[in-house]
Amino acid sequence: MMNIEDFHERLQMKREQHAGIQYLAPPTPLTGRKYLRSKDMSNITPVTTATQSVIKLQALIAGQSAPSESLLQMLKNCSQDVKSLLEAKVKQIGEQFCANYNNNNANITNINNGPSDFGKKRLLMGQTLFYKLLEMILNDEKRKKPNDDITNLLLNEVFIQCLFACCLEIVIYSYKSNDKIFPWILKALNLDAYYFYKVIEIIVRAEDQLSRDVVKHLNQIEEKILESLAWQSDSPLWQTIESLPDGVPSCEE
Repeated sequence: MMNIEDFHERLQMKREQHAGIQYLAPPTPLTGRKYLRSKDMSNITPVTTATQSVIKLQALIAGQSAPSESLLQMLKNCSQDVKSLLEAKVKQIGEQFCANYNNNNANITNINNGPSDFGKKRLLMGQTLFYKLLEMILNDEKRKKPNDDITNLLLNEVFIQCLFACCLEIVIYSYKSNDKIFPWILKALNLDAYYFYKVIEIIVRAEDQLSRDVVKHLNQIEEKILESLAWQSDSPLWQTIESLPDGVPSCEE
């Protein structure tokens, strides 16, 4: 995962020579742009874009509603019992997501089911995508560092929370839930934008079958975080900066 030095280096490469901390945020897109495929702009409408995103998402998660045997084996081979911890965290995040999702839709009712069950449906898709991406990320880690134990990564609650949250954001965006526009997911799950930012490139790099529209959306989230959300007064970024030996870099640096 990206450390604080990488974060500052990315900011440093993008910012303009202006005084004031607001100019630390880059004016241009960052990581995800290189993952965007070229497209034919003819006959593209918002409806077709939304439809394509949903179809692409459904194709990604087709036939996999639970952890695969391969992922379960990786969890079993860890030096600690990460499976039960992971399942507990997924359950806790899911309950928190549904509670907030349904609170926003309290006025939407279903004749048969009472309160809207859209939240549960979105959660199931997000959870399926989460397990799929987690397996891909772990396989990538094992290829890069075959002798390393992946247990620590799986015990990193912030990583698991942010990965799951980003999967839910992909689902929400694909279905164009306009009342849950980012950063709704951060507020719903009580996550810091600074940590959420770190998993975006990991996801886009791991799964190259995400729709162009989704990749563009994630790219825009990166920009929003770097431009404003990461610099809010309660952001953990400030604590991390204070812990650095050289403190906050000056605008000349």
